[in-house]
Amino acid sequence: MIAYNNKWLYNRYVRKQADEALHEGCITSEAYDAIIRAKEVGFYSPNYFVRIGLAILTMVVISFMMGMLGMMFAAFSSSFAFLSIIMGIACYAAAQWLVKKSYHFHSGVDNMLLWMAACFVCSGITYELSYNNGQWGIVLSLTCFAVCGVLALRFADTVLSIATVLAFFSFTFLFFNQQAGALARNATPFFMILVAASVYFIGARIANNRSSLFYRACLRCVSVVSLLALFSSGNYYLVRELSNEMFHLGLRPQDPLPLGWFFWAWTFLVPFVYIGVGIRNKNITLIRVGIPLIAVAVLTFRYYHSIMAPEMAMLLGGVILFVASYSLIKYLRTPKNGFTFKPESYLPKDPIAANVTGELFDHSKDIFLQK
Repeated sequence: MIAYNNKWLYNRYVRKQADEALHEGCITSEAYDAIIRAKEVGFYSPNYFVRIGLAILTMVVISFMMGMLGMMFAAFSSSFAFLSIIMGIACYAAAQWLVKKSYHFHSGVDNMLLWMAACFVCSGITYELSYNNGQWGIVLSLTCFAVCGVLALRFADTVLSIATVLAFFSFTFLFFNQQAGALARNATPFFMILVAASVYFIGARIANNRSSLFYRACLRCVSVVSLLALFSSGNYYLVRELSNEMFHLGLRPQDPLPLGWFFWAWTFLVPFVYIGVGIRNKNITLIRVGIPLIAVAVLTFRYYHSIMAPEMAMLLGGVILFVASYSLIKYLRTPKNGFTFKPESYLPKDPIAANVTGELFDHSKDIFLQK
């Protein structure tokens, strides 16, 4: 299903594991050189600065072509939708050709072609379908979910993966509010909490399968977006302001929100639950998501209840964060109960990476026996 050469993708993964193994001293430089020679990778993947330049150049060229075609067919009333879909298909075909013939792999050119293909196709289909019924929000979110999902599966693109899960959340939110009627006024936050939690656990389960090896980065992005959506679904500020705007509750700043105690508890407890579960399961993604959400929870409380001046609050928060970080770093310089400030150890618990580890040591053993 994936467009890139599967053998080269796996060899690239093995090379990355070999880099870490060499850095940790698990293999010798001779074994590392042998692995690099044995695991050929023929992708064209320049450095990040070249990728950015190629992506910008590709965007300029495609935009110029779209502008020229738009001026040529401006007389036709339905030209926008038609040209958008045609340009989207052309961008996808160009990306497919570059991947197959020139072996581009996240070179900037193929990424920008895919992103613009998704934008063109989604905008064209949305304009055509929602022109008469006016349901552009649901049509756009559903179209983005389908188009971006297919492209993300085909090219394992992280940006398209994020767009896919965001479109899915947007579609479920809008569709539920449209179909639930009066029930949506009270049930929408809880429904979105259930949806976000389901997406996270399904993505985490898929990430443990060997067949998802090439989609690890995409699934990690899906996990982060799902965790943020799970927190946002019960955040007091978002629930209160969206409910007030969508359902015309007429709440004033001093008026309480129905079930406000639950949403306040959710706002403050969820970040600490993320951090606690992340520490217990040694899941760095949960920890990295949970820490900034503590600041979001504090800002949410600060928006409705003024305790001290903003300058003093920011200063006090910075001091507490600095002292806590410094103390924790100093404490973990010596490993404690499996936690350390040192870089992550190479030897992995992941069964897929463990198989690669065995392969690396087999290469090392072969070189040693040859000597």
